[in-house]
Amino acid sequence: MLQALLRLLAYALARAGEGFRWGMSDGLDATWHVAKRIASAIGDAATWAYAAVGIFIEEWKISRDPEALARREAERRAYEQAMMDEFDRRSREAFEEMQAKARAQEEARAREEWEREQQRQQEAHQRAEEERRRQQQEQARAKARAGAGAGKKSAPPSPYEQALALLGLKAGFTQDDLKRAFRTRIKAAHPDAGGSTEAAAALNAAYELLKKRTAA
Repeated sequence: MLQALLRLLAYALARAGEGFRWGMSDGLDATWHVAKRIASAIGDAATWAYAAVGIFIEEWKISRDPEALARREAERRAYEQAMMDEFDRRSREAFEEMQAKARAQEEARAREEWEREQQRQQEAHQRAEEERRRQQQEQARAKARAGAGAGKKSAPPSPYEQALALLGLKAGFTQDDLKRAFRTRIKAAHPDAGGSTEAAAALNAAYELLKKRTAA
């Protein structure tokens, strides 16, 4: 500090000398400016020195007083404990905040998984419902086709078909086939052989009908 003051003083004297060389007014202004800076620096140095002396005296008093040392140690420990408590509190808050964020993320993932599962179940239900409707439609078409076929089969046979069935013949028979079938059936349908007049009459009618068809 002393060296700095001496340097400022030398600088002020040099500027003052230059001022006297170039003019009295400029030299005085420069000297006054430097003097103000020196005074300010001296004031700051005095303030620092006073504070340092005060601290030194206080420390010296404390070092000579066991109770003061104990109070200072207690204050130091209390301060350290307060700092540790504050650190623990902030650490606990940070940890709780991290846990809360982790729980929120886990809940969000669980909710998304539940929504995806619900979507899959809904899609599976829709597919099952579509398959059930398709099967019902297939069954309805099958029943409709079966009903149409049954309707065709239930139509009464024509007299020609009845005559063929009665004599046991098929389409494309010959006159000889017709005669043999008629003789065989008429013997069994004769009243003397256990038949009936109605059966014999039906055979005769069938024979005549088929005979006309073959003659045509």
